[in-house]
Amino acid sequence: QATRQSGAADPAGEQGGDAHRDTLHRMRIRMSNDPTTTTEQPTAPLVAAVVSASDAAFVERCLRAIGAQVYGVHRVVVVGGDDEVRRVAGEFEAAWQPTLREAIAAIGPEHTFVWALREQAVPEPQALRLLVQDAMRTDASVAGSKILAPGDTSELVSVGYATDAFGAPYSGLQPGEVDQSQYDVIRDVGAVSGVSVLIRRDLYLGLGGIDRSMAPTAAAIDFCQRAR
Repeated sequence: QATRQSGAADPAGEQGGDAHRDTLHRMRIRMSNDPTTTTEQPTAPLVAAVVSASDAAFVERCLRAIGAQVYGVHRVVVVGGDDEVRRVAGEFEAAWQPTLREAIAAIGPEHTFVWALREQAVPEPQALRLLVQDAMRTDASVAGSKILAPGDTSELVSVGYATDAFGAPYSGLQPGEVDQSQYDVIRDVGAVSGVSVLIRRDLYLGLGGIDRSMAPTAAAIDFCQRAR
């Protein structure tokens, strides 16, 4: 597993209605076009985003950020949540599935990667491009983002974990440690945060995805250990 410190940060402020409609329009274009139109690579791998959801407000922010990615997502699937979550997914022309099993079945073999996201994730526009670029360059099956605190993008939350014999995580970060690009390198780690993680599709399907019934950090560590 590799962690590329590209960031999945909470942006400062909320976008207005015009910005929302503009982002929705861009998202529709990117989801309907071949990603070679949004990347420099002639054979860019296709990526399907899977968003684990329960709260419609979080989901809307996450989908808006996915639509703003420089590297276009080919397909978006929202998993779980109530009717309001399903309505928001429909507004962004994202598929909705009630369970992870059904979401996995909706990811076709044309996709090379699955970008698994928690609904609280607000990835920066370059996040997916850097994840794909570094996963391809290092032949990593799992690649994670640097995670910054919501509302304060200067504070580091996760840069990957080491784990002991019992699976207990250790981040190496000091409380309130400020992001000064000190971790902006590709590193091999024991586990990555489940907030934003790129996974090869065959591995994702083979392991049944990231367990939604577990606490987020525990689920990410569990998946990474099974991947290893």
